[in-house]
Amino acid sequence: MTRGYDDHFDPAQKFEGKTQYDARGIWVRCACEWHSHEPIISSDQIQANFNKRTKSQLGEVLAPNCNLDCVPRGHSFGRVKPKSSNGTSDLITDSNQSSCLFKQDFYKWLGSLNDLKLLLQHRSDEDFQFNDFCDKAQHFDKNQTGWLPVDTFF
Repeated sequence: MTRGYDDHFDPAQKFEGKTQYDARGIWVRCACEWHSHEPIISSDQIQANFNKRTKSQLGEVLAPNCNLDCVPRGHSFGRVKPKSSNGTSDLITDSNQSSCLFKQDFYKWLGSLNDLKLLLQHRSDEDFQFNDFCDKAQHFDKNQTGWLPVDTFF
């Protein structure tokens, strides 16, 4: 079959040697004997041993590595960062009250605010704006305490 290649193409040139056929099967027997007599560790066995050492099976506990015994008592791992004095809780608290009283009042205020929002949501229409309501509610707070009973509105 001629394909019309140019003059530089030589169809008789081959790039690989001819394979030698072994009709008797001696090479196969030699390979089998070599494989059976000489111990070879396959990569599957290495991977299986690694998995057995590092991954626990169901109901089997891995041996502890005892890392904490190698470091002095009280050692902290990682970088130690000093606590900032301007945390969120420090900025919210009132300096004149103790933190426990402030937290109780703060949670009570949040709870009553959420109750008020839920009650207003059930009784009002969709165009209700909570920010406008807060401005109107300040009108009823004559003592400037920041607290209004829910009965005032219902």
